[in-house]
Amino acid sequence: MDITISLPENTERSLRKQAQVKGQNLKTIIEEIIEISVNQDSVRSFDDKNTAEFETDMLSFAEGTETIPAYNGNHSRQDIYFDHD
Repeated sequence: MDITISLPENTERSLRKQAQVKGQNLKTIIEEIIEISVNQDSVRSFDDKNTAEFETDMLSFAEGTETIPAYNGNHSRQDIYFDHD
């Protein structure tokens, strides 16, 4: 996809400098910045989940773990590798 944008001169200068320092072209630097921004937004959308959604997700995640014994803080190697050496 091609997009044309107008940037203030100081922003363009800064981006060109970053590209030069990294040994990349301007297009690559801008693509990286956009990719980082998009990924941060997806992380933010996860953080914005409300408590009810979180609780539902955790209950689903924990399903089937009812019979697993609680960790008491001191498992031996034998406890961990009970089925093999």
